[in-house]
Amino acid sequence: MRWTTSLAPLRLRNFKLYWIGQTFSSLGNGMYPVAIAFAVLALRGSASDLGIVLLVSYIPQIVLFLVGGVVADRVRRERVIALTSLAKGAVEVILAVLLLTEVAALWHFIVAGFIFGTVSSFGTPAITGLVPSIVPAEQVQQANALNSLSRNTVGLVGPAVAGVMVALVGAGWVIVIDAATFFVLVFAMALMRVPPREITRDEPEPSFVRELREGWREVISRTWVWTSIVYFGVFNLALAPSEVLGPFVADRSLGGAPAWGVISAAASAGSLLGGLTALWFKPKRPLFVAYLAVSAIGLESIMLARPYGVPAIAGAALLGFGTVDFGVTLWFTVLQQRIPDQVLSRVSSYDYLGSFVAVPLGYAISAPLASAFGLGPTLQVAGVVLIVSSIAAAFIPSIRKLERMEPPADEASIEQSTI
Repeated sequence: MRWTTSLAPLRLRNFKLYWIGQTFSSLGNGMYPVAIAFAVLALRGSASDLGIVLLVSYIPQIVLFLVGGVVADRVRRERVIALTSLAKGAVEVILAVLLLTEVAALWHFIVAGFIFGTVSSFGTPAITGLVPSIVPAEQVQQANALNSLSRNTVGLVGPAVAGVMVALVGAGWVIVIDAATFFVLVFAMALMRVPPREITRDEPEPSFVRELREGWREVISRTWVWTSIVYFGVFNLALAPSEVLGPFVADRSLGGAPAWGVISAAASAGSLLGGLTALWFKPKRPLFVAYLAVSAIGLESIMLARPYGVPAIAGAALLGFGTVDFGVTLWFTVLQQRIPDQVLSRVSSYDYLGSFVAVPLGYAISAPLASAFGLGPTLQVAGVVLIVSSIAAAFIPSIRKLERMEPPADEASIEQSTI
């Protein structure tokens, strides 16, 4: 596939606006955790305080993801994204003012995190549903890959820039910049011209519970969807030990923080390579190939268990996270192409919920497991679970047999105007 074809979504006015806005927003997202960490430390907060601030956003998302999916299927998704981004930007402006005037307290950060989690519950399902409505079906994978590339690229740049700026001008001004990135996304959404969706319903004004049930029926009626969601939960549980225990292994046996920095940088580079691969490689059986490839992520945990040398572990991280990013892009592409538009955000909210619940649970149990069974055995088992579960998921018949969807030749294309 030629690169001109791979970059085709960027010639579409609506997608270009969305991509620019989302890239700026992702840059701010990469800066925000660094700024918040040093802001909490400046208040003489403890590590536990920082953990509460960073994790408090999980609570409303676990509770409200399904609500957000229903809302995003009811109304215009670009407006949901704009409103949630506006809310985040406003909260950050207030937080920045509190920091710059030196009246900020720990509870301000906790409240801000809770609000962020709440609005993200609505914005995230809306984003999943928006992409296939602004690009033709045959370009959905490239669009997802471009989003992934920009997100991972600025994800590398954002924390480094934030670290320098915190040292030079303080955390408050970094949060001001992050707020501005959300307003860029709001402006981009306002400029988009997305045709109204036709939403067909069985009754004039269905209840929230009924719409939730409709989304659930769409999930369980497709074995490849619900089994994938179960797999993602297992995957996130098994991935957590390498993220939680890896720094301890690096500190004890690999030379400390510089070694973990090299491994983390390799993982980020792998994510970029995975996005580049997804731009041009369209396998005939996307989920089968994706889940087989993702099994490579288990190698990092197994190598940390021994541990092997930094170059070997970094190589495993590069390969593993490259396959994960590639696989995630294929997953969203299949979901967006095969789930009816009127229920897409609801189905994606069940997907996010299934994955999201496992993340804090995995973080919570990693250290106790290591205390009970040791660092090495815990990481070894986690790596084996990642490999076995990924291969097992790939060979589930509905996943193994699912083929890439090719749009009909006479299918009407989505508006192709350029900026």
